[in-house]
Amino acid sequence: MRTARRRRTARSLLGQAGIEGPQQPATAINPAELAEAMRFLGFALRAASNYDPTQPDHGRASVVAALVGVNQLIAALFPNEPALPVALIELACALKDLDRGTVAPLLKRAELGHRPPNALSDELFRAIPAAAMTLQMKAGKSRDDAADEIANRLNRMGYRPSLGRSH
Repeated sequence: MRTARRRRTARSLLGQAGIEGPQQPATAINPAELAEAMRFLGFALRAASNYDPTQPDHGRASVVAALVGVNQLIAALFPNEPALPVALIELACALKDLDRGTVAPLLKRAELGHRPPNALSDELFRAIPAAAMTLQMKAGKSRDDAADEIANRLNRMGYRPSLGRSH
């Protein structure tokens, strides 16, 4: 029942966005190709897990590796719809173009009449630890203990504080 409801909701959201459902019956998925695509996705994601924004390419190679793995999986899941991963392929190419000194239109900065907001990654980097602290405090930890726990976890993940109090 839930699956059918999710499908109806997904179709409704796609319809509101002006996106129609599949126009032709799906080709049967080749289990061997799907298994290979899943294996390749695991390999690509392991390679992408070395993401390091301090590298000369700012971590773009890791992101491209993940995109290539996802594209392989999409190709295996939807063999009769080769256009599905086009947007992801364009993103991967745009990222590689940056390494060649070219900014693809996809990555050009939007023209704003005011100071641009903080980067989404910066906002998320602040929001996620804040939410984790809130959950720990709701579970009974003091603010300082929760802050120390989150700071320690971030340090173990390789993040170092740039501002703020030091311990």
